[in-house]
Amino acid sequence: MPEAPALKPPPNLNPSPKAQFRESGENISKHRALLESREFHRAIHYAKTQYWRQLAMATPDNNYAMAMGWKMIGVEEFLAVLMNLSESPPAPSAAVNNNLDHRA
Repeated sequence: MPEAPALKPPPNLNPSPKAQFRESGENISKHRALLESREFHRAIHYAKTQYWRQLAMATPDNNYAMAMGWKMIGVEEFLAVLMNLSESPPAPSAAVNNNLDHRA
């Protein structure tokens, strides 16, 4: 009996923005080069601290200060996405679960 042909996974009809970015090798290499530059990290540092200063200067009360804290967290989350944009997600692997003794 002939062997069945290998099935290819269906195309992703709704890729994430990160997946679309990663389709181009040029995007990946230029992004990694950007991340390696001291100038980029210096610019991010000063832009972030300037933004935080603007938030701090415009804080009239405690409720507003709490909202500004969430904005600061949002900046950090955005930077984490930006810094990892060219990195591929880890390959899925089988979960190792050694907490049950099935010999009993």
